[in-house]
Amino acid sequence: MKKVLFICVKDSVFYKPVHKALVDYGLEVYTADWRGNIWLGRKSIIHRIGEKSPFRGKVRDIGNKIVNRKVLKMASELNPDYVFAMKAKNLELDTLDKLRENSITINWYADVLDNWDTWQKIVTYYDYMFNYDAYLVDLLNKQGHNHVYQLPWAGAISKDSKWENFGKKYNISFIGSYHPERFPRVDLLKGLKKMGLNIWGNKAWLKTELKDCYRGFLEPEPKNIEMIYKKSKIAIYLDSIYDVKCSGITLRPFEITSAGTMMLGQVFRDELFDFFEDGKDFISFEGKEDLIKKAEYFLNNDGMRIQIARSGFEKVKNKHTYNDRINKMFEIVIHEQAKNGKKN
Repeated sequence: MKKVLFICVKDSVFYKPVHKALVDYGLEVYTADWRGNIWLGRKSIIHRIGEKSPFRGKVRDIGNKIVNRKVLKMASELNPDYVFAMKAKNLELDTLDKLRENSITINWYADVLDNWDTWQKIVTYYDYMFNYDAYLVDLLNKQGHNHVYQLPWAGAISKDSKWENFGKKYNISFIGSYHPERFPRVDLLKGLKKMGLNIWGNKAWLKTELKDCYRGFLEPEPKNIEMIYKKSKIAIYLDSIYDVKCSGITLRPFEITSAGTMMLGQVFRDELFDFFEDGKDFISFEGKEDLIKKAEYFLNNDGMRIQIARSGFEKVKNKHTYNDRINKMFEIVIHEQAKNGKKN
C-alpha cells in the first residue's frame, strides 16, 4: 500500500472529507497539521495573545519553524510515496525541496489571483498543483507551469449518503463576512429581513442595518456550517470574489447543496451552470428584487423547494464528492508520471 503524508489543518472544512477520500482511494494516510501547535493553532491562548501583540511576527515564525521540522521528521521516518498539502502556506521552500527528494509532492491550493505573489513564489516547488480557478490555471500554464491543473471543490458527502428532510429552524440563512469596501451585501440582503433572514459572519454586520439578523461569528468548522445549512429552508449564495478576475466556483455552493438545502444563488460566473442546473438543482437570481420575489415564492412552496434541495444533493452525491476529486487528481498524477517515465 502506498503512503501519503497529508498536510492539512485538522479543524478545516477539508480535513475529514479529503482524508476519507485518500483512504478510500487505497492510500495509507499520515497527517501533519500545519497549524498544529500552540503558536499557530486558532484556539490556542498563546496564539490569540500573540496575534494581538507587537511580537506577532515572531510568534508566527516560532510556530512555522516547529511545523517545518515536524513535517521533515515525519517524511524522513515514513518515506511516503506522496506528500499532499492543502495550502500549507507556511512550508518553507527549503522544506519543499527536501520533500521532493524522495516523494511526489502535490498541493491543492485554495487561493486565486488575490494571492498571485504566493503562487509565483511556490509554483515551481511542487510536482503537481491543483486549483478550482481555470483562469488562474491558464495563466500559470502560459508561463510554462504545465504541472498546474484545474480541480473544482466538492461536497463533503459519500456516494451512499441519503438525503434527509431535516427539521428546519431558519427560513433563510447566509454565511459570510461583511466588507463594505468590497461586497454590496447589505443592499442585496436587506429585502429578506422580514422573511426571517439569519446571518453568521464577522462582527462588521453589527454596524449595518441587518444587525438584528446577525446570529454571531461562526467558527470555521465543518459541523457548524453543515448544521446551519441543514436547519435552513433556503441558503443564500453570494460570490465572495468581486474584485479579482476569476473563473470556477467557490466551496460554498457545494456546502449548501450537500447539506440537502435549497440554494438561492447569485450567478457571477457561468461556471456555476457547469455543476448545477438552474431551476432543477438550485435557483438563480439577478438583483435584489428578483431575490425577494424568489425567496418569498419558495418559502411558500415547500414541495418545490424540497424537490430542488433534493436534486442539488443528488447532483453532488453522484458527480461532485471528494472521492470524485481525489480519483481525478491521482489519475492525472499517475498518467503524467508514466508519460514522463517516472516512478509513481
